[in-house]
Amino acid sequence: MKKIIFIIAGLILIVSFAIFLAYKQTTQTGGEVKQYSKGDENAPKAEVDHSSFDFGVLTSHEKKSHTFNIKNTGKSPLILSNPKSSCDCTSVIIKIGENSSPSFSMHDNKSWEEGVKPGETAEAIVTYDPSVHPGEKGKIERYIYIKTDDPNMENLSLKITIGVY
Repeated sequence: MKKIIFIIAGLILIVSFAIFLAYKQTTQTGGEVKQYSKGDENAPKAEVDHSSFDFGVLTSHEKKSHTFNIKNTGKSPLILSNPKSSCDCTSVIIKIGENSSPSFSMHDNKSWEEGVKPGETAEAIVTYDPSVHPGEKGKIERYIYIKTDDPNMENLSLKITIGVY
């Protein structure tokens, strides 16, 4: 009788673990996260309208934002996930259609992912806030990093430069 209980408990654990793994592989768009190889004609493809932006000169009290457009020119949904910045003075919100991600910066450990349908464009709204580092002056470079399932651009990088005086 004890053997049967252990076998049933073991099967329940195995099935629970399999369900957990299947759930982890499901995106917010409701589809399976697929692994694509380079050269796969059906893979998503991330194209950024520009990968860097210069805000010019700001005072130490000016908060500014800029939008980078990320278009999916591939044949499958493009998954964008877990954005991060190189510094807490820089944050990013990803907007896809009417849906927006939470704001992400350097130390955020939030998990997030969303799909961009083929032919559609996501907006990466990057905000620089110099008040996070009062007294920091001069030419500053900051980066935003976004993970994708594009096999040719798994780590998308966006750069902003600012002169703070």
